[in-house]
Amino acid sequence: MKPSLIIVALLLTVSLWAQNARLTPATGVSDAPRQITRQIGLFYTNLQNDNIRHAYNELFKGTRQATDAALINDLFRMTEETIARHGNLDTYELIEARAYGTRILDLACLTRHKDKFYRWQFIYQSADGDDWRLNNMAVDDLRAFLPAYPIAQPPPADLQIKMEKFFLAVQNRATAAAFQNITKGSPLEFSTEQIAAFVAKTNLALGNYGGLKHYELFDNRPLGKGMRLLTYLSALEQQSLRWQFVFTVSEAGQWTLLTIRVDDQIVAGIINSN
Repeated sequence: MKPSLIIVALLLTVSLWAQNARLTPATGVSDAPRQITRQIGLFYTNLQNDNIRHAYNELFKGTRQATDAALINDLFRMTEETIARHGNLDTYELIEARAYGTRILDLACLTRHKDKFYRWQFIYQSADGDDWRLNNMAVDDLRAFLPAYPIAQPPPADLQIKMEKFFLAVQNRATAAAFQNITKGSPLEFSTEQIAAFVAKTNLALGNYGGLKHYELFDNRPLGKGMRLLTYLSALEQQSLRWQFVFTVSEAGQWTLLTIRVDDQIVAGIINSN
């Protein structure tokens, strides 16, 4: 069976960017060996400089995927298409390093460009504890993320009031006003088609599952140094919904909405989180 990477399927909808903007690696993550952080940094730098094929060749060097020409070609083509479609990579940062035993390491990086962000996971293994080689990788946008151990620390009071007004408007079925108010000042403010899609999706859920009876903050966690992911759960009469709100946070504490997501896959998220 031909080896494959999760990223092959996911890159069709994942934004990668190159050229111009200087990449900014994160600081404060000390658990990853220098060999790995250097390789990942070079990978993103090559993507940024439009050296896409070279980026993947170097990333897979010495791995079982290195000689899979079809895989490299597919990754090159899809990455080239998404660069043309979505624009340039702004920054990346290493946000987490987790060890499984002493010879497997999972690193998570966050890449960002304007109103888009993605989490990359790189799984490395080492036979001798010194020479680390990539085993697999995956890319997602945290759309399916439901943490097994949530942090329900309330956001600042002004943001908390904003969220309360949003859900109260949804509860009163004033969905258009709810989305118009919460997107003011955000990159979504003038995205009329996207806001209309949010409204239509929410109205469909209210029609299918009944009115909103309850909502609560489930999780509030940082995504790297400048973003936070707020997850809310809302109980409709016949079904619960999961809401994700991604905000950028300035050094002065100013919160700006980046994106909103809503789905009815809480049960699947609970199963996958354990």
